[in-house]
Amino acid sequence: MRVTLLGPPGSGKTALAALIHKDFDLPVVTVSDVLARCATHDSVLGTQVAQYLKLGQCVPDALVQLAMHERLLADDVAAGFVLEGYPLTVAQAEEFNRFLKQRGQQLDIVVHIKVDSDVLMERLVGRAHCDSCGADYNLYVNPPMVEGVCDECGARIVQRPGDYEETISSRLRIFGGLIGPLLQYYKVYGLLFEIDGDGEPDVVYRQLRPELVRADEQAAARVEEIAAVESLCASPAVAVSASGEKATKKTTAKKTTAKKTSAKKTTAKKTSAKKTTAKKATAKKATAKKATAKKATAKKTSAKKATAKKATAKKTSAKKVAAVRSNKAS
Repeated sequence: MRVTLLGPPGSGKTALAALIHKDFDLPVVTVSDVLARCATHDSVLGTQVAQYLKLGQCVPDALVQLAMHERLLADDVAAGFVLEGYPLTVAQAEEFNRFLKQRGQQLDIVVHIKVDSDVLMERLVGRAHCDSCGADYNLYVNPPMVEGVCDECGARIVQRPGDYEETISSRLRIFGGLIGPLLQYYKVYGLLFEIDGDGEPDVVYRQLRPELVRADEQAAARVEEIAAVESLCASPAVAVSASGEKATKKTTAKKTTAKKTSAKKTTAKKTSAKKTTAKKATAKKATAKKATAKKATAKKTSAKKATAKKATAKKTSAKKVAAVRSNKAS
C-alpha cells in the first residue's frame, strides 16, 4: 500500500505516519529526511542539495523530485510506503504520478488532515524541545513538569523565538494557497480521503484506519491480478496460442496475396481481351474501307471502258455511212 499524508504544519502528520508504520509495517518517507540523506551522498545531486541546505535556502522542486525518486527506488519501499507531506503542488503530483506509472505502481490513498487554524497556532507556537536528548514538548498541550526543564534528562528546554508566531502564520497562508488545487487533483482521481485532525493522534487514527484497510485490500488485489496476468502470459499454452495466432495471420496474409495476384491476372486478361477485340474491330473496319474503295474504283473503270466502247462504235458507224455515201456518189 502506498499512502501520502497531506496537511498543514502542526496537523499531526508525523504522529499518524508513525501509527501507520507500526500497524502496517510501512516505511515512512519525509522530504526533510530524504534531503538530509541525499546531502551526504558523494554525487552531483547530493552536492547541489547540500549547498542549498548549508545556506538555509529552499531546495528547488527539480532537485526535490530527483531526491525523492532516488529514495523511492530503494528496495525497502518497493512494497509500499507512507509519504509525509509530499507532494505539495500539482506539478509535483503529476511528476510523481509519472514516476510511479513507469514502475507499474500508483498511490492507493491520499489523506488530507484538516485542523482548525486556532488549534494549529496553539500546537505550533507552543512547541519546545530538549537540547540534550531531543524530547519534544508543547507548552500548551504537554508541558514539562518543571518549567524549562526536560523530564527525561533534566537539561534545558528550548522554545521558539518570539517572532515565530508571524512565521507560522505566513507558512499556513502559503500552504493554504497550494493545497486547494492539489486536493482537487487527487479528488478527480478518486484517491482523496479527508479527516478531522483536531483530536489526539490515537483518536484520529481510529477514524482513519478503516479507510487504510480498504486501500490495503485493494492494493493487494491489484498485485494479485498483475501476478496472475504475468503468470498467464508466461505459460506454454499462451505461447502456443500466440504461435497459432501468428500462423493464422501468416495464412491469412498468403490467401490475401493469392487473391490479389488472381485479381491482377484476371484484370490483365480482361485488358488483353479488350485490346484484341479493339484491334480486330479496327482491322475489320480497315478491310471494309479497302473493299469499298476497290468496288468504287472497279465501277469507275467499267464506266470508262463502256464510254470508250460506245465512242469507238459511233466512230466506226460514221465511217461506214461515209463510205456508203461515197460509193453511191461514184
